[in-house]
Amino acid sequence: MARGSGLALDQVTLLTLHEEVAHLPHCTAFAATSDATRGGKTLVAMNWDWAAQLYPWPGLLRLNAQGSPRVITYHYPGFWAAAGINEHGMALMWTSSGFMPRLKPRVGLPTYVVIAEILRSKTIAGALRWLDSIVHAGSFNFLLGDAGGKIAVVEGLPGYTVVDQSAEALSRANHYMCRDAVRRARQRLRRSHSVTTEYRAQRMARLVDEHEQQLG
Repeated sequence: MARGSGLALDQVTLLTLHEEVAHLPHCTAFAATSDATRGGKTLVAMNWDWAAQLYPWPGLLRLNAQGSPRVITYHYPGFWAAAGINEHGMALMWTSSGFMPRLKPRVGLPTYVVIAEILRSKTIAGALRWLDSIVHAGSFNFLLGDAGGKIAVVEGLPGYTVVDQSAEALSRANHYMCRDAVRRARQRLRRSHSVTTEYRAQRMARLVDEHEQQLG
């Protein structure tokens, strides 16, 4: 990546460490499959809420690299892959987490590098096996879906992950919901005008519930 862009290796490394360096509570995402969707399709989606001054910069990038699956990824300049889907139907959306209290990153693979590697997987099972084999640096909530109709949420603390496959529709804002992740992070939600993660999570849960009632 450094050779292709003409940047120094430390510059490219710093770009991929963005989530560990500039860690902000934004984005909401969900995944649904089987009876939770019309026609039993698998859906993975998110809104990318970031600073308004950055709105002109994002785009869709088609990656067709030798030796890797073809990928369509949402990206910002300098980010390898931010969210997307590959030719096998493996999709990843995600939100930031680890804010209450703020978790410090550790030495490990940056989140954006982890995302790029997951988008090389064919299935959720393969992605989870790979995640178990590495040490990651930061905090995240990954929402995954594959062509086989599987979905999963991976709640990541620095160096540790918890997987949630408990329902046919799952959603996340910017906090952990798995009991083990909440305990390990010593998470305590706080209400304020600047931190809306609890409200957004509750709103998503209501929308999912209303949709499931309509399907029923």
